[in-house]
Amino acid sequence: MQSVSVFSARSCLTGLLMSAVLITLLGGFSFVGLRYGSGGFDRVIALGIPLVFGAVVVFFAVIEPSMKYTVTPSEVIPSCGPFRWRIPISEIRSIVERNLSWLPWAEGWKIPGYALFTIRYGDVGTVRMCATSMTRRVLVIETDQGLWGITPQDEKGFIAAVESRRRR
Repeated sequence: MQSVSVFSARSCLTGLLMSAVLITLLGGFSFVGLRYGSGGFDRVIALGIPLVFGAVVVFFAVIEPSMKYTVTPSEVIPSCGPFRWRIPISEIRSIVERNLSWLPWAEGWKIPGYALFTIRYGDVGTVRMCATSMTRRVLVIETDQGLWGITPQDEKGFIAAVESRRRR
């Protein structure tokens, strides 16, 4: 019986830097609004907007280190934070590294350094993403149910682990 293999996501300095910059900007915006605002509405805006956007930024900064790809004898499990998906190995047709064509108006959660959930790309269509890159060096897994995009640190090791289980 084959063991379980766990692959970390490729680190993304861009995503971490973007998170730090956005947190700094949002903090500055709050400070200016609170310090120089003239009334209650200014204070609500000065705190509300940064809190909402700050929560999103912190969410991405926290889940990036938790992003991983587990290969079991029967499935690939991409996960990040509380989100987990299952890809049956029996349904995998191919795994190819690609640079994807980004559509800025497409749905999905994407900021530089992160791509989560379902995103539409100009060159391949809809891809379910659990990746630390929106477009560059994404491993695209083609399955019977559609496309998945992931970014393991050890791409060759990940592909070898999946292929060894597909041959069974």
